[in-house]
Amino acid sequence: MEEKLHSGKFTLIKNDQEIEYTTLFTFYNDRTKKNYVVYTDNTEDEDGNKQIFASSYNPEDSELQAVTTDEEWSNIYILLSKLVSDNNK
Repeated sequence: MEEKLHSGKFTLIKNDQEIEYTTLFTFYNDRTKKNYVVYTDNTEDEDGNKQIFASSYNPEDSELQAVTTDEEWSNIYILLSKLVSDNNK
């Protein structure tokens, strides 16, 4: 897997409301043959942790798709944990 850190922003419409998101990183998974984007809307949960989201996407049209399997979520979690750990060193 190759991850790329980004600072790009994009907007999605959710419940008739435009929400701006910040891209944290993208990566391609050889096993699932999918591209993924991990992003945030910069809001925090009740514990003060930043809300983070993930989707798969097609790089040709940038359309986001839901992450649907436990394997995909596991790969995202492992990579996110590694990046957080590396940034805290």
